[in-house]
Amino acid sequence: FWVDTTLANAVREGAHYASVHGSQSSAPSGPGNDSAIISEVNNGIAGLPNPASLTLQVTWTPNNSPGSQVTVHASYQWHPFSAVLWNGTLNIQEDSTMTIEH
Repeated sequence: FWVDTTLANAVREGAHYASVHGSQSSAPSGPGNDSAIISEVNNGIAGLPNPASLTLQVTWTPNNSPGSQVTVHASYQWHPFSAVLWNGTLNIQEDSTMTIEH
């Protein structure tokens, strides 16, 4: 539960960052310039084990202009700490979509 909630919050923070850093922002993010969004998500999952197993995708529909939408999708491979709970890998996925405001 903690892993899923942490990932969901981080993805939402990444989408929020993108929504206020659109084409009219003084520091815009957009297609081909997703590094700040990815940093926001990575900061949000800092407490999760094995952060290297995180895969991120940022989609702009249709672009980063106000009124457009941005979706941040994350996939995280989690290995529970104890084989008693689960003997394998769980693929946890989260999405967040927001409208570009600036």
